[in-house]
Amino acid sequence: MKGFGDRKLITWILSFSVVANFAHYIRQVTGFFPHLIITGEKDTGKTTLTSLIKYLYWGNNTIPYGKPANSTQLKYALAQSTLPTIIEEWNNVMKGTKMADFLYHSAQTFILDQRKLLLSITSIIADVNHEDIYDPALEDKIIYIKIGKSQGLRRELIMPGFTLLRKELNLSYNLHDVLNAIGIELIETASVKLKQFNFNRRLSEIIDGLISVGFISWIDLLKEYAIPPVSHMGIENEDFPIPHLS
Repeated sequence: MKGFGDRKLITWILSFSVVANFAHYIRQVTGFFPHLIITGEKDTGKTTLTSLIKYLYWGNNTIPYGKPANSTQLKYALAQSTLPTIIEEWNNVMKGTKMADFLYHSAQTFILDQRKLLLSITSIIADVNHEDIYDPALEDKIIYIKIGKSQGLRRELIMPGFTLLRKELNLSYNLHDVLNAIGIELIETASVKLKQFNFNRRLSEIIDGLISVGFISWIDLLKEYAIPPVSHMGIENEDFPIPHLS
């Protein structure tokens, strides 16, 4: 977290990733849960984030059709698990294509009827190196987050002796297992909180409330492992601040 310029944006993405595990359930209740696509320039930390999220919830398991190249592969990718489908450097999805159209429709349904076999549909979290995916017609079904140079990874903020997380992820299978154990705890914590969640409100308020569920799940985890999410004065921790998406 220390290496990112806009940590409130990063905690928003991490909080979204928690509740994305329940996309099928949320769509069943509300008829809607969005996909998330992260755009931005190279070396801003987009793929570092998606790699981290992938290992949190998938561990060392392979994501089926992990980089779909057409709408058929995309359908299968969304229907393989209730875990969020993480796609790194998904540069072949463009606006106006069948894949973009399917993303739009899949944000509004929780099942895929595949030859009379009903499969749950999950949510996508992807990063792309271009902005051609952005389409105003889809923005209410796909959340686009652009990470700018000042918001993304900034090497001058990384403490001496620390390497970039993406390099660590590529080299340490033990770290994969640790992250997956953390992800499982986050899912279990969020599932309890969602049982008391009030869905009887506007969609924008539902999304804000769900992000709060994801964030509080992270905070509970930090407390459990004695990593204080706030100071003893009750001041917001600048390393893991309250999420904000402008």
